[in-house]
Amino acid sequence: MLGQKAKIFVPEISNQVKVDKIRCFGADVHIEGAAYADAAALCTRYHQQTGALDIHPFDAIDTINGQGTVALEWAE
Repeated sequence: MLGQKAKIFVPEISNQVKVDKIRCFGADVHIEGAAYADAAALCTRYHQQTGALDIHPFDAIDTINGQGTVALEWAE
C-alpha cells in the first residue's frame, strides 16, 4: 500500500502455504536457514548492510500492539 517492497526472511522449515500467502501480498520471500533463529540472523545482517527497517516477527512493540488489536477485533 505504501509502495515499499517487503523482504521477509523465513527458515527452510516454513510451511509452503505460509510462504505462498506472504508472496501473495507482494513480498520478496527469502527462504534460508534451518530454523527461525537462522532466518532472523540473516534478516539482521540484511538490516545492518542496507539500513532497511527491521520488524521482529514477535518481539517488537509494534508487532505486539498489532497482535493485541487483532485479538480485540476478534473478541468484538
